[in-house]
Amino acid sequence: MTCISETSHIVDVGENRINRLNDRFLRYIMTGENGQKILVDFINDALLLWDDNVIETIENLPCTFSDDCAKMKLSVFDAVARRLDGRTVDVEVQFVNRFDFRKRAPYYWSLTHAKKQKECMAYVQIQPTIVICVLTFDMLDDEAGYRNSFKIINEDSGRCLCDDLHIVYLELPKFRRQIGKKNIPATDLDKWLLYFTNEGGDRMEKIAAEKPAIAMAMRLESHYWTDAEEKILYAAEQRRMLDEIGEELAFGILLDAARAETEKARNETLRKSQENLQRGIAEGKRSVAVNLLKIGTDVNKTAEVTGLTIEEVENLYSAVLDGRLR
Repeated sequence: MTCISETSHIVDVGENRINRLNDRFLRYIMTGENGQKILVDFINDALLLWDDNVIETIENLPCTFSDDCAKMKLSVFDAVARRLDGRTVDVEVQFVNRFDFRKRAPYYWSLTHAKKQKECMAYVQIQPTIVICVLTFDMLDDEAGYRNSFKIINEDSGRCLCDDLHIVYLELPKFRRQIGKKNIPATDLDKWLLYFTNEGGDRMEKIAAEKPAIAMAMRLESHYWTDAEEKILYAAEQRRMLDEIGEELAFGILLDAARAETEKARNETLRKSQENLQRGIAEGKRSVAVNLLKIGTDVNKTAEVTGLTIEEVENLYSAVLDGRLR
């Protein structure tokens, strides 16, 4: 599991550069006047759409959740786009894995999808709801890749039941470790993820020259940094984000301490239970041995039956003869 310091490293870029995962900035470049082209390009790359399947035009919809609800979910960015065919795509950036985001994302997906059902509407008319989650932490420890796509499929054949549920997780820390500072991004999605990990310099300039949507995002980024009012709001949002990461770090430390104490108590209880069990077994063996000795069973046979050593049985036999055991 990714530690909080790795999450902080992705979003905390200092005072002289823009954190591209900042909520204010993401809304500026992806939902503004020119943002539709950028959002469409990222969605196509995240869903691995190409040729005749690419999305060309979308309609930006209001965010599914209020700001207060978004803060409760600890998400950074949440925007919903609707394709011309009626499919909706929810793009969300999540930077803290509290309340088990692995289970929480499908829950919120189900709420969004259920809202599409209108009175007297046939189920076949309901268009799929797609969720793209950009994560600044490792969530799927059992998966090696940094892009993981989930649908409802047949466990045996692998065939999809329907396209209504589609969730794509993009784990930035895994991407950073696998692509690294030296590797050249192989896919268009790699280029977007490199952008979102706040890569700069010649490497990013080269990618911008190859990918027009990223070049547009970088031009908007330069303009954004000159907007005094936005810069103030950006700084406030950045402080809120880092404060929440700090709170999560403190929460994680307390949670780890609580888990350690619980494990210690469990182990101590288990140890005492084992000791009591072994003590009871030993007492039972001695009691059986004493009864066998009283009825005249010889020492060797008693040791064989009870599992005690010859020496232990001889000590018990002496105690029986001396009247110390009755």
